[in-house]
This record gives sequence, structure tokens and C-alpha cells, in this order.
Amino acid sequence: MGRRFAEHSGSPKGAKFTRANPPTEIMAVWSCDGRSIASKLECAIKKLRREDKMRLINSEIQLSDFFGDENQIKRNM
Repeated sequence: MGRRFAEHSGSPKGAKFTRANPPTEIMAVWSCDGRSIASKLECAIKKLRREDKMRLINSEIQLSDFFGDENQIKRNM
């Protein structure tokens, strides 16, 4: 998690947007059973509306509501 946060926080490996606007904190972290599921999960989260993302962060809704198999996704924070 620390490596990924550092990559997105102004390093040359981060996206142009995150280099100019570095993240200040990690709001939520989930773990998955493999990179394929993680990529699908990331795509699903990016498609959510901001209000749904905030509800997800505040644990008002679960990722399984949008993604499906809850056995493959675990919240770490």
C-alpha cells in the first residue's frame, strides 16, 4: 500500500493529474484474490458516482452490492 501511495504522490510513475494534485490521504483499502479481480474492482469503483463512492468509503454500502462475489473482496481499513 505504501509503494502504491508513493507512486501516485508525485513520482514520475504516477499519472500527470496525480503529480500535479497529489493525494493527501488514503480513504479506504480493499484486498482481492488476484490482479484480475482488482482491476475489475478498480474499474467498477471509477464508474460510481461521487456520492456512491463516499457511501462506500463510509461503509454505508458494500462493494459486493456493485461487484458481486463478496468472498473475493475484503476491506482493510
